[in-house]
Formats: sequence, structure tokens, C-alpha cells
Amino acid sequence: MAYAIAVLLLVALSARLWWQSPMDLIAHEFDYFLGLFASSGENESKQWAAIGRLLHFGGFLVVGLLYLAIVGRFVREPEALSKGRIAGYAALVPLIFAAGMPWVSPDVFFYIGKGWEESHYGVSPYLIPINQLPGYQNDQMFANIFPGFLNTATGYGPIVQKVAELIAALSGGNEKLALALHKVVNLGLHGACSMLVYRLAPEKFARVAALSYAINPLICFSVLTCAHNDHWMNMFMLLALLALSRRRWAWAGAAVGAAFGVKYFPLVYMPILGLAALMQKGEGMGLAQRLSDAARLVIGFIATSVASFLIFYPEALPDLAGTLSSGGASVYRNSIYHFANVLSAVVVPSIFGSEAFLLSRQYMIDMGMSLRAVYIIIYVISLLLLLRRMRDDIFNGSVSACLGVTILYFIIANASNQEWYMTWLMGFALILPYKHAYSLAWRLSAFFLPLVIYTVKSDTIIAWLYSNTALYLLVLALGCRYLWCSRSDSGKVA
Repeated sequence: MAYAIAVLLLVALSARLWWQSPMDLIAHEFDYFLGLFASSGENESKQWAAIGRLLHFGGFLVVGLLYLAIVGRFVREPEALSKGRIAGYAALVPLIFAAGMPWVSPDVFFYIGKGWEESHYGVSPYLIPINQLPGYQNDQMFANIFPGFLNTATGYGPIVQKVAELIAALSGGNEKLALALHKVVNLGLHGACSMLVYRLAPEKFARVAALSYAINPLICFSVLTCAHNDHWMNMFMLLALLALSRRRWAWAGAAVGAAFGVKYFPLVYMPILGLAALMQKGEGMGLAQRLSDAARLVIGFIATSVASFLIFYPEALPDLAGTLSSGGASVYRNSIYHFANVLSAVVVPSIFGSEAFLLSRQYMIDMGMSLRAVYIIIYVISLLLLLRRMRDDIFNGSVSACLGVTILYFIIANASNQEWYMTWLMGFALILPYKHAYSLAWRLSAFFLPLVIYTVKSDTIIAWLYSNTALYLLVLALGCRYLWCSRSDSGKVA
């Protein structure tokens, strides 16, 4: 219960904006108080912002430590809670998180705005930026969108965009109702994901895995408080793994295709599942059968992903290849680029007495192209190294590969390791039967969020640079530890 109370105290202050009319949130993004002291003088306002960052840091650190304590106790005493109490706790904590308002990275208002653009103004969210709509400045459905997003088309897949349109239409132009509907949908998705984790995890560890997923602070804050749309992708990927466990290859491909219709990263999982289909063992699994299963997988993926575009947004298809090759938006958070800047601005000058400098944006763009090439090479090598494990244990080998290539992407190629991106790997980690996989998920969930509030708006550039670098190093350390330990199955717990 201490954990639930700590979460309530953490999000309660932001929840007051449900009663604010009109809601004014985006002007106070990354302010823990969400403008409560914005009317003060400039210096005093900065002091309150700094106090808010400390409260965010301390609050999430306490929440993270309590989370680890709950999980640790449950690992030692897996029968300590009945199924009923687990279900009750798994419902209560997400509801508390959902009551909070997104004081960091409120992208949900962009979903709301793009959905309203389509449902109310009747234009394509893939072609027309919001700032080209007549009178958009006076429409409350656009009032809390990050200003930099007003001149862009949507970068999300057709499935979540269609959901956003439906939610916006149901809201009738009421921004708070639209936000509440997004949270209600995400609560349902969170419940579905938690049940899938329970179903897919090793039987002896299923309760621990499901509860640690359901009350996970990183997941709950990202998809319930901040209402990011990543749980659609997470759910479809878990459904793909459920289909894999039953050798339903067409359904597995269709589920990955649906995940691709949310965000485009799941494309990297298709070669893994394709290899799994080809590496199957068992009676009647001749080459012809394995090729047939691989074909079913590919057909399921293509049918679902292409249909989602052709049915809903055929106008988005011409730009899809460019979107995939670009590597996404040029946003830099908690990444290898910050680590490189610390080296160039602090470490190397301190050791060699050279001039300190920060990498230029163009240099980082060029560096990104090289890093993506390195990732592709390491991706191929990783799959080759995992072939034997996939042949011996098709399910766990495939999940291990999915988790491994996701970690490598965050470490090597991703320019923006946002907290909601970390939810991508949680399901993979918690359904594997390995201690090092659980450890990765639990520690990352406990220690990633405290520093997030410093990564965009800080008092100094040094605090900004060090906080982004610290979070990258956390991902690097935990990710490398997992990859090192995963060389063998020695950490198997079930």
C-alpha cells in the first residue's frame, strides 16, 4: 500500500488540471507544478521550477525503490498474494497513475489535435499540418500541442491515427474528454498487455511477471499518466509472440503488421520471426513445411500492414520509404550523442588539454547514418549467433533475439531514448525465464524516470548534458549486462 500512496502523492498535484478551464498545460511542460507558481517573479519562478525538478527526482526515486521492494518480496514469496489481491493491486496502481496529468512530454495532445484535424476539419493528418487550418489558434483541441508539432504531419502509423480520429470525434471537440478517452483506452491496453505477460511468462513465475508489469512505474507513467500510444504496439507484439508460441504463423505476421501500423520499429522483428519459422524442429517439419510457414508469416505481415494504409490513408504510402530510411525525427534525448558530447566537451579536454566543443547538428546527422549502418551489421551478426538457440528453443530464442536487437538499437543507433520507448522491451524481458532479463526490466523501470525532468529543461547546459548522458549510461550498463549474461542460459529461473 505504501507504493500506491507514494504514486498518489506524486501525481496528485498534476491532477488539479482536470478542473482547470481552459486547460493550460503545454506552456508549463517539464514543470512538476504545471504552472502553479507561474505568476511569481522570474527568479522566484525559476526557483520553484528547480524545486519541482527535485520533487520529481525524489518522488520517482522513492516510487522506484518501493517498486523494487515489492517485486523483491514477491520473488521470495510468490504465494504471498492471492490472485484476487494481485488483480486488485494491478487495477488500483494504474488507475492512480492515469489520474495524473502529463507534466513531461505530453505528446497525447498531438494525437488529440491530429485526430480532430481529420474528424472535424476533414483533411489528411499525413498531408496537412495543423497550422494550415483556418482559425486553429482559437480551437481548444489544438491549444496544448507542443508548438514545434503544429507545422508537421503525423509520423505515426495508420492504426493509431484512426483511433485518434475516432476518439476526437467521440469527444465532440472537448479536449479533456478526448484526453480521458485516450487514458481509458490505454488502461484497457495495459490490462491486456498484463494478461498477455501472465499468459506468456513461465508458469512458476507468471504472477511475479504479470504484477511487476501491471504496476511498473515506467510503463504506467508513460502510457497512463502521459498517455503515449506505445501500448498499442506492445500489445500487438505480445499477441505476435502468443501466436508464435502456438505456431500460428499467419496470425503472428498479422500481429507484427498491426504493430507496424502503430510505429515502424517492429519491422526489425520480422527477420527474427522469419528465421524462427525456418528453424523449427519437430515431426513433419520438413523444408517445404518450414518455407510454407515462413510464407504465411510474411503474407500475414504484408496483408495487415499494407491494408492498414490502403484502407485508411493511402496518401501516406509514398512517404513511407523516406520515413523509414530517415531514422525518425531529429530529436536527441538520453542517447549516444550526449555521451559523445561529454567526451568532446569534458573528458578529452580534461585529459589532453584540447579545446572543448559540442558536436554540431549536421555532424550528429552524419554520425547517425554511420551508426545505423553499424547497427544493421551488428543486428545481422546477432541473429547468426542466436540461430542455435532459436533452433533449440524457438520461443525463448525468438524473444531473446527481439529483446537483444531492441537493446542494441537503444545503445547504438537511437537518437532519442525516451522513457516510453523503454516500454517496448519490458514485455520481452518479463516473459523470458532468465534472471538477467527480469533484472534489466526491473532496474530500468526503477531508475530511469527520476532524471527525465532534467533532460529537456535544466538550469544549466551542464545539468542538461549530464542528465541525458546519465540516462544513456544507465541503458548502456543495464543493456550490456543483459547481453553479456545472455550468452548462455545459466540464469534460467523457470
